[in-house]
Amino acid sequence: MTGKLFAGQAILLLLIALLFHFSQNFSNNNLIFAPFLHFLGGMWVAVASMEFFRRMNYSYSVWLLVLAVFVVGAGWEVFELYIFQFESFTYWAVDTLSDLVLDVSGGLVAFRLARTVYFSSHV
Repeated sequence: MTGKLFAGQAILLLLIALLFHFSQNFSNNNLIFAPFLHFLGGMWVAVASMEFFRRMNYSYSVWLLVLAVFVVGAGWEVFELYIFQFESFTYWAVDTLSDLVLDVSGGLVAFRLARTVYFSSHV
């Protein structure tokens, strides 16, 4: 089971790295690649959190994973605000909300996939 989760994490990181690399070659890359990056990032945080909780012998729920993904996503949004210093608060707010929805959606999909694929024999 651990090998499967590690393989899942490695594949997600590879996809994120490839998408980020290709996004640097396009103008207006945020509109094209950012949604995919946030969704995959949410998946990765959820999978990494599941692995962390499993190794700590801690029982977790979907809500704890959603909280973990939300906290990491919110931290990233604070980082974006600091780095990009958006001219318009409205644009930043809309961007942040959509990014957090994508992060959490990715986390929920990862939770469902992990429960179906990796833990099916244990559930």
